[in-house]
Amino acid sequence: MKHYPFEIIINHREVNSSRIRISPDCRVYVTAPRGADIEALIDSKVEWIMKKIGELDRLASEYQTGDGSFIYNGRMWHPVFSESRPVTFSWPNIHYPSVEKLRKAVSQELKEDIIHRLDHYSKKMDVEYSRVSIRNQRTRWGSCSGKGNLNFNIRSMALPETIRDYLVVHELSHRIEMNHSPAFWKKVSEYYPGFRQAEKELKAYWIIIARSRIWGSLLGSQDI
Repeated sequence: MKHYPFEIIINHREVNSSRIRISPDCRVYVTAPRGADIEALIDSKVEWIMKKIGELDRLASEYQTGDGSFIYNGRMWHPVFSESRPVTFSWPNIHYPSVEKLRKAVSQELKEDIIHRLDHYSKKMDVEYSRVSIRNQRTRWGSCSGKGNLNFNIRSMALPETIRDYLVVHELSHRIEMNHSPAFWKKVSEYYPGFRQAEKELKAYWIIIARSRIWGSLLGSQDI
């Protein structure tokens, strides 16, 4: 295969047609049946791929400082390794003795924050929920089971508080509509009218987090 200015990862599967997906770190994933002409497919889509990569780069550039800072609670913080002290949040520094302890502190702070917002909105929306968990979900910001168990992505701690409000309203709305039907979005809009803008911002934040060295360490994919 010829050289392209981006990394290509090919998955051969029993599918009827080929498809292309671009990840936040600008890797190009191709899913295609065996025997498909991958090079011809890439050549036919190369302009579209480069355009999408450019869009991802622009979205990520806003919060990429290059100085080791990372986005947390909607602001830029600077992690400082301090082996002899517990995890401490003192703007603009986050002191931490180990990545594992920092990860646990982030998860705990997020859980407390989310439960506070759930209590507020569940009363307004007149809905109930069961267990609340913080997870490292690979593709979703949150989820709601039929039993009312709610999961929130640890990445949510990077978001501004107003966007976390949206995540809470979104998942609580699934206690009424377990789908993404017009009725579901109508319910969301009753309690978070700016949900369309929030959805756009979530896509941008996902890209920013995926390219962050610090967040990569918290998610277990990189060394801090």
